[in-house]
Amino acid sequence: MNENITLIVSNYVFKRSNAPHGRIRNYNCTHLQEHLQNENGVVFHFNIHGTGRKTVKDLNGKNQYVDVIIGTVKGRTIFPLNQKDPAAWWGKTTGLIPLLLDKGVAVWPPNQTEEMASNAPLDGGYTIETYSSKFKDRLVTIQVEVIRCL
Repeated sequence: MNENITLIVSNYVFKRSNAPHGRIRNYNCTHLQEHLQNENGVVFHFNIHGTGRKTVKDLNGKNQYVDVIIGTVKGRTIFPLNQKDPAAWWGKTTGLIPLLLDKGVAVWPPNQTEEMASNAPLDGGYTIETYSSKFKDRLVTIQVEVIRCL
């Protein structure tokens, strides 16, 4: 593949700053938008936060313990990734989520049914919804919520 691939990681929770949360967010999003407007190729943007949440209710109403919650706005923000490699996310032997689960990481969502559920927690906030919709053909945006006890 001769296509440019860029990785951008934004992290608001662990920044130590007196600036309001919104100012930090605007700085990172401005950088992301400038890059998308001036460069070619697919861009991967991981929006990483921490959360105190330790459980998620599944579709049966049962609490499931989690280590990491991954949000893709029901799969919409990984559209360019799925276009390039449909097995990259959910493929049985090569997909990111099955690989993490096989390594013992309690990932949410654990399957596509839970990913598409209307009650999916932390499935993408302002940043990934806003920028993935503006650049949906080139931007793979993933929200990662890491449980703070990790």
